[in-house]
Amino acid sequence: MENEHPVQRRGRPRSVQTHQAILDATIDLLEEQGFEAFSIEAVAARAKVGKPAIYRRWPSREALIVDALASLAADLPFVDTGNLREDLLSLIQAFLWLFSSSKLGALIVQLGTTIVGNPELFARYQQHVIAPHLQELAQRLERAVERGEVRPDIDIATCIHLIIGPLVYHVFISGDLFPTATPFPESLVDTILAGITARV
Repeated sequence: MENEHPVQRRGRPRSVQTHQAILDATIDLLEEQGFEAFSIEAVAARAKVGKPAIYRRWPSREALIVDALASLAADLPFVDTGNLREDLLSLIQAFLWLFSSSKLGALIVQLGTTIVGNPELFARYQQHVIAPHLQELAQRLERAVERGEVRPDIDIATCIHLIIGPLVYHVFISGDLFPTATPFPESLVDTILAGITARV
């Protein structure tokens, strides 16, 4: 007698497994070969899928590359503590970890000039990798204004520039050439807060 209750298969659906296999292959090939040698054919071979499976999901290699980078960026730790100082410390520590220890940071450094020099790649990178994190930072600042931690007349976009600019300078230009009296994350956060904190 046939079993009336078919056995349920465990694990992720094949479409999800295929999607992740393609992203993993993309990341591996970018690390090994860089952008110029990167091809959809190579991804298909590495992921053991046909090219149509890739093109059904991504219209171009640029779209695939950015989605692969975005999948790594989704794991960046940026804790919402409900306190702006702690939130900013979390952000800065995550940024420093990104470029010192993470696969995403290494790929961004490797692909930096390529991303900026390729209009489609740069536009997609801004939209799918950078913008979500800047929007999250803007929301944290807006909530800090609502809590009375930050002056209501502060321009949020300018605040974001004040936070991100020194981080980029520290990581890519100065490093530890000019050590701060206190650890860099605390020094940067306290300097920024001195200018934007609500007056009591």
